[in-house]
Amino acid sequence: MIVPSSAEQYVGRNRKLMIKTGREHEGEEPDRHAAGPHGPETSIIDRAPEEYYAPLADLRAGDTRIYLGVVHNLADRDDYRRKLALAGRYLDDFGVAAPCGLGREARGQVPQLLQDHATALALLKEWRQSRR
Repeated sequence: MIVPSSAEQYVGRNRKLMIKTGREHEGEEPDRHAAGPHGPETSIIDRAPEEYYAPLADLRAGDTRIYLGVVHNLADRDDYRRKLALAGRYLDDFGVAAPCGLGREARGQVPQLLQDHATALALLKEWRQSRR
């Protein structure tokens, strides 16, 4: 597996998508809408230094909601909070999602994955409130 050194590829790919759908330039009515680009970045984000996140500042998403695939390995809540804070230095707002769909997971793992999502959303809400 090739592991990028930064989120630059994610930003480039999604900027192209937003330009194509008219979402990068506010004030113009797009032909199509990009509801929310998703970044499946788990294996990278688990150990990424701050520099990894810096390209997110160049995303220029306008009113498009960005989702980061960081709902993973929530056993260490302090590390998850660190990931939110790092991403928040470069994005004003974002949502969180699993890095990949749940269809590849064993049926018995789904309840824990849903609990991880609930935990991730609660921590995201906590983080957003701390920024006010």
